[in-house]
Amino acid sequence: MTVLTVFDPALVPHGDIADFLHWYDLTTEWVEDRDYTSTDGTSAPLLPWLSQLSTEFPPRIDGASGTTRYIIGSSCVYARFADAISAAAEERSRDLARANGLGLYVAGSGEVTLPSGELLT
Repeated sequence: MTVLTVFDPALVPHGDIADFLHWYDLTTEWVEDRDYTSTDGTSAPLLPWLSQLSTEFPPRIDGASGTTRYIIGSSCVYARFADAISAAAEERSRDLARANGLGLYVAGSGEVTLPSGELLT
């Protein structure tokens, strides 16, 4: 399974990895006053990424290893991809993030890819 977060760099601290990971830890507590299945109030640059990716890799639930899910925040989209599609979904996520000027973090990787291609480690 692959878990990644795509984010709008205009709204997320990314001066160094510690700043980003602090933001990430707070954000993934999911305490925003919002519907995490809705794009209402979501940063506009995230919408094309989500639209394209969720069309190619639609949400589904098929046991723990077969789940594909999107959690939509105001400044980021958290995505979990089923084992069978995780490699392809991560590659496509990276391509679309770069094309849409977004940052990307793969959970547990210890690195953040900024839109410029620069890595925070």
